Amino acid sequence: MDILSIIGLVLALNAILVGAVLKGAGLMALVSAAAFMIVVVGTLAAICIQTPLPVMQRALKIFPWVLRPPVRDGRLLLDCRTLTGGECAEVAAAVHACR
Repeated sequence: MDILSIIGLVLALNAILVGAVLKGAGLMALVSAAAFMIVVVGTLAAICIQTPLPVMQRALKIFPWVLRPPVRDGRLLLDCRTLTGGECAEVAAAVHACR
């Protein structure tokens, strides 16, 4: 997990907890089935409405990258303009196999 992911998660949790305390609702107000349905399920529904299916499938496929980003191999970065059509397809297949 990279440092920005950790910082983002810590900031998000702090914002939720401090916001609840400042409002005077207390931390137990965050443990509510109704609040969960409104916030989490409502957010997921809005995302599903707005996002095309192929984009959602790709996002779900690469979501684990938030916790463990893929290893980048600089040797696979080739300029296909210098390759023939068959070589470019071969490189693309090799890169796809690495994912």
